[in-house]
Amino acid sequence: MANKTVTVTIDGKEYALSAADIGKGFEIAKKDYCDWKGVSFKGIEGVYTTLTKELYDKAANGQKLEGTYTPTASSAKTAAPCTPTHGAAAF
Repeated sequence: MANKTVTVTIDGKEYALSAADIGKGFEIAKKDYCDWKGVSFKGIEGVYTTLTKELYDKAANGQKLEGTYTPTASSAKTAAPCTPTHGAAAF
């Protein structure tokens, strides 16, 4: 597939990515009370820490990639809300 620019949205912030970004990691922000497993995308099974060829191909073929951060089980049980502090991806 040609080096098409695709849009990935994580927690409401959009990122323009290309095939050159495949394999690059989503920067998972950490707080004192939160650990993140990765990013979950609507309609796609699994939690991702990097932009995979599978995700890129889905977006390049028109599937909307809308993701949210997924906390670890222990973080999800805390009373405080788990929210990333800075930008979502390390691209």
